[in-house]
Amino acid sequence: MKNLYYAFALVLVFASCDELKNLADVTIDADFTADLPITSSAAAKGDVGADEVQFPLGGSYTLRADDNDEVADYLDKLKEVSLTGYTMKPVGLSAQNVIGSLVIKINDVVMFDGSDIVSTSVFTDADISEAAINEFTSSMLKDKKVTFTASGYSSMPLVITLSQLFETEITANPLN
Repeated sequence: MKNLYYAFALVLVFASCDELKNLADVTIDADFTADLPITSSAAAKGDVGADEVQFPLGGSYTLRADDNDEVADYLDKLKEVSLTGYTMKPVGLSAQNVIGSLVIKINDVVMFDGSDIVSTSVFTDADISEAAINEFTSSMLKDKKVTFTASGYSSMPLVITLSQLFETEITANPLN
């Protein structure tokens, strides 16, 4: 038993304070849902009756780190945020409506740029830019929030939700 105490004392002597502090790191697998409301104008651009009538659309949503209760407990103690998965799908889009163009930005960084989106479309982390992933993780770490904006056009007026699921791994340290 004495040897165990001596070994522990040696670890304490040779380990830096940062190394000891890192032992208190907590890893949280946190999911965030961002339901981005999208509405289009009732006024069409283009010739009514033509195949290329466009209804401008847009929306915005701010996701906050404290939207997740477990993360909220460590809000001021976050050390690292990693995006481990992402899924987006339109909810409420009718089968006859098509989103001809959709651009989603995170804090002015293009996250997604797609076209011909239908009610059965599903997008994953493979569909979003690396720059947007970096913007998401750094904004969640620094600002504790991320703002999404959407723009584009649809084939007819619409009111839908883009349901986004962000799967993250967050490291926090209660000693920070």
